[in-house]
Amino acid sequence: MLDQEAYIDSRSTLANCLIENGNLAGAKEVLLQVKEKLESTTGLDASVYAAAYLSWSSYYKTLNDPENFYKYAIQYVGYTQLDQLPKERLLALAFDLGIAALVGETIFNFGDLLEHPVIESLQCTENQWLAEIIFTFNTGNITQWKELQNLHAPKMNAIQAFIQKHELLDKKIALMSLVDLAFRRTSEDRNIPFDFIAKTTQVREVEMLIMRAISLGLLKGTIDEVDQIFSVTWVQPRILNIAQITEMGDRIEKWSAKVKSSMVVMESGLTSDLVS
Repeated sequence: MLDQEAYIDSRSTLANCLIENGNLAGAKEVLLQVKEKLESTTGLDASVYAAAYLSWSSYYKTLNDPENFYKYAIQYVGYTQLDQLPKERLLALAFDLGIAALVGETIFNFGDLLEHPVIESLQCTENQWLAEIIFTFNTGNITQWKELQNLHAPKMNAIQAFIQKHELLDKKIALMSLVDLAFRRTSEDRNIPFDFIAKTTQVREVEMLIMRAISLGLLKGTIDEVDQIFSVTWVQPRILNIAQITEMGDRIEKWSAKVKSSMVVMESGLTSDLVS
């Protein structure tokens, strides 16, 4: 086991050196060897996984691939004791993860990031605004998104990824707004009129927005083009904040009250039949 851990550690270090020297082809070849060894070995120390995932994340960061960078960086922080990282490195990692989560075209579930302490490191720093934006995207709050854009325009415009992905960000939060809207509907109220969706998401082409959400696996349901209604049947599971948990609790209480009321009615009817 120690030999295997030493092999993975040494190859991960080699990959980092190759990346730093611009030899990405050589780095990828080494990283594939590391990946093969990881997949065929169990019981490795957490630091070994951390070293491998850090190398992969560095590789994809160099390639400017936010989706894959996020995939491996979030695994890296999962195997790392953050309190042992230098503060500057921790803040840089949190910042890079936040940017990748926002501009990654296929990243719509921010749960892994929001439930991890790494994002908390941005609080009370000059980059706290980034954490605020991530929380805003998670709830699909378009009004707040526009406010944050105006408030932090200089900082956002200093980031090339935000400039390049500006249109994507607007489309992305519209999708998150639709997901949040569907999530908030009760089981008896899953038929959502197009005009209500348009008002909530601030999107004119509602049907295209719904179809996009379905194709991305964010929602499931049926579209009634005649009556202009979207019937939701499933919403992608997500990490909830305190407000959302509270709302879910209220809905469960209301549902429980309805069940109890129905049982009382049924028992009352059954008793009446027995007496008669």
